[in-house]
Amino acid sequence: MRSVASILEDLGVRSTRGSGIVIESLPFASGDITAGSESELQAVVIGDKASVDLPLQIERSNYYANIVRHIAAGDTPRRTIMALERFLNENREGVWENSWVRFPERRLSSFALETFQIDLLADKSDHRRGLREDQGQFALQEQGERWIRVPISYLLKLALAEAIGTQPNLPPALITTGRLLLNHFLNDNSSPETFSFYVTLLRPAGGLGRELAREKAKRFCSANCW
Repeated sequence: MRSVASILEDLGVRSTRGSGIVIESLPFASGDITAGSESELQAVVIGDKASVDLPLQIERSNYYANIVRHIAAGDTPRRTIMALERFLNENREGVWENSWVRFPERRLSSFALETFQIDLLADKSDHRRGLREDQGQFALQEQGERWIRVPISYLLKLALAEAIGTQPNLPPALITTGRLLLNHFLNDNSSPETFSFYVTLLRPAGGLGRELAREKAKRFCSANCW
């Protein structure tokens, strides 16, 4: 049977000269406190209605087509569609909230495309399970070629993958770090979300809140650089 002293030594507990214990070295003491944070960014799509996904989806939807048909037949009053038409036709700023984005697949580097294809898997740890049931939402044929359609919240992750895949002289350490950070970008279909790139330690001199804020600031700046 092992002695208490040897167990404490394995745990990194330090002793004083008088055979006492340094409290700060005990497990679950203040030095063991760590924290992380999750942040949500606000993002919009800017462009004219002929090129932005949201108005295109509305105008091409069965719902919109049915309303137009019923109005033309006199079965539905014109006012039914007036608010929707104002939304589509009077957006002078060209700012669309909650829109997805679409672009030709050929614009992605091989690594960014590989990242996208892996994220379409039903189970990333078992490729034999095939693609997600909703994978059809993320691809379409447009202008005679294959296009990708993704939530704007996913675009940050895809942009990082593109930066990694198009920089031929990146040091190996940066490539490795970039690949690890890809998993820190979450997708909720509207607002981009990120969580801490590294675990923050409590340092009594600086305070946990300040350390968290410092990590968050680095993460925010990084997410706006690629």
